[in-house]
Amino acid sequence: MSDKIFGRNNALEAIKAGVEIEKAYIQSGEITGSLNVIYSKLNDLKVPVSRCSKEKLNSLAADENEIKPNHQGVVLIAACLRYADIDEIIASVKNSNEIPFFVMLDDLTDAMNVGAIIRSAVLMGANGIILHKRNAAPINSAVLKAASGAAFHIMMCKVSNLNQTIKKLKENGLWVIGADMGGQSLFESDLKGPVCFVIGSEGTGLAKLVKENCDYLVNIPVNDKIDSLNASAAASIIFYEKMRQEAING
Repeated sequence: MSDKIFGRNNALEAIKAGVEIEKAYIQSGEITGSLNVIYSKLNDLKVPVSRCSKEKLNSLAADENEIKPNHQGVVLIAACLRYADIDEIIASVKNSNEIPFFVMLDDLTDAMNVGAIIRSAVLMGANGIILHKRNAAPINSAVLKAASGAAFHIMMCKVSNLNQTIKKLKENGLWVIGADMGGQSLFESDLKGPVCFVIGSEGTGLAKLVKENCDYLVNIPVNDKIDSLNASAAASIIFYEKMRQEAING
């Protein structure tokens, strides 16, 4: 089983991160700009490269989530994205002397949301993504494209029970903070130190038991013209507020 990686930025980030690339397809014709950089790096890595038509690339990159894929002239066939064990992620962060900053996704099913959250998490300094094994968007080509290369720069794991994982995180010194409209103001909350933010599903938010197991809940104060923010937009604001507080504290 392999993953498809398409788009120039995605391809460059995958190469930079050392993803094992089995084969590459690059559009026929003159190779310029960043596509030439990709082509050169693939040759250095001795990756087999096939030159092919735009129609062939369209076919390779297409899936049920993206009828007109924006492959930008390149598709990579890579070894499947590796998932770590939750204990491995915890140990790795502890050994790195970084502040544990994890993100748990509670049954998010929209590929664009999941990809956008992964990208924001990486940009704001997170070092682990925790996904539910069931009822969640698979980390497929659509998620990788939405994450725009970020998925290759963070450890990810899949767990069968979010509540047991929350307990384990607490035992390892993390505060577990859920995003919920009924929570306290984000901007009046202390987000510094080891934390795991839990982002709920697009339609129903956090599951009842997951919400109860969080140490506390935070919300983003907004006006009353709409009910709530999109999950990925809310996550970005929460992650940024943590980064801001850490910068002030530091």
